[in-house]
Amino acid sequence: MLSVNREWSLLFNPVDFIFLGLTLNLTNLNELNNEKFDPILKLKFEGYSVIQIVILSGVLGILYFAEQSQKEILDRIVALVCAIAFCLVSFLFSNAIMNKLNSLDDGNN
Repeated sequence: MLSVNREWSLLFNPVDFIFLGLTLNLTNLNELNNEKFDPILKLKFEGYSVIQIVILSGVLGILYFAEQSQKEILDRIVALVCAIAFCLVSFLFSNAIMNKLNSLDDGNN
């Protein structure tokens, strides 16, 4: 599959990082749906997840449009850095939710 002619841009694609962020936020919604949780905190976590899903979906649309466009409308390095940043924010947010859920399972508040 990998050959000498492959470019690094194929291996580090911004779309892949955006999909990882979307997957993490959809997992958050799934986990929050199945847990007994403080309603206010649950509403905040769900709201932040939905906002992130909307933002990530918009960025995904922009990236798809930029890939299909004949002109260079988006700098690839900037798109990659922004996609990685969005992915890291999603990861940190998911980590916070999972830590809160684990602390509730252990009996801590």
